[in-house]
Amino acid sequence: MKINLPKSKLVSNFLNPISYVSDKCIINIEENNIYTLTHTDNTGDTVILYGKMTIPEKSEKLIKLNIPDVKRLKRVIECINTDNVELEINSNNISYTSPALKFKYHLLEDGVIQTAVMNIKKVNQLEFDTNFIIDQKSILDLLKASSIVPDSNKVYFYTKDSKVFTELTDKTLQNIDSVTFETASSFTGTEIKSVIPISLEVIRLLVSARFKSLTVKVNTKLKLLMFEVNDTDLTLKYIVSALVK
Repeated sequence: MKINLPKSKLVSNFLNPISYVSDKCIINIEENNIYTLTHTDNTGDTVILYGKMTIPEKSEKLIKLNIPDVKRLKRVIECINTDNVELEINSNNISYTSPALKFKYHLLEDGVIQTAVMNIKKVNQLEFDTNFIIDQKSILDLLKASSIVPDSNKVYFYTKDSKVFTELTDKTLQNIDSVTFETASSFTGTEIKSVIPISLEVIRLLVSARFKSLTVKVNTKLKLLMFEVNDTDLTLKYIVSALVK
């Protein structure tokens, strides 16, 4: 079957963030949505990404695509010189044909790619008791500070005086430098009295989402964080369990 997709949004807003999280993933096309639930565990703590993008054309049935290399798929679609991309979905490949370009991208068989430990229903049922907004500058400031304190590879979230702060350091090491930023001027819900640490690599993953601002939701009891990007036709949810220390 053939399906039309917007090239710029598909590549920049959907495939690009996924490619930073996982090399392989399962992408589903259903009704007016294209979505994935993938994960990685190479950042020191497992990151689960749920990504969903609304598409203009409705699919009459569920289409499951086992993508072997997300970066390679992204690069080949970037070669298309029109913003409207008409892809042919076949049993074991994705193909494209135009007067200027022709390609065939082969898919993996079902069962080869490991599925995420959560399903989409569980992701949407997660409960959080603290919420705040982070803008892009705050994330970039943390990455810039990593060059100032190169031995620090963890970010600690906490609240104080009705504000949210992030400290770049490593509390498991002695005599290590640190940098602390005011991340949000306010928050709603429960105070984060005990710091919640995550890997700095998670912050690097967030930059790939190219957001203006994102919502951070925290379950203070389970030490679970969700970084959520919501646009008109795009949703990205990065779910992270806090490090032990």
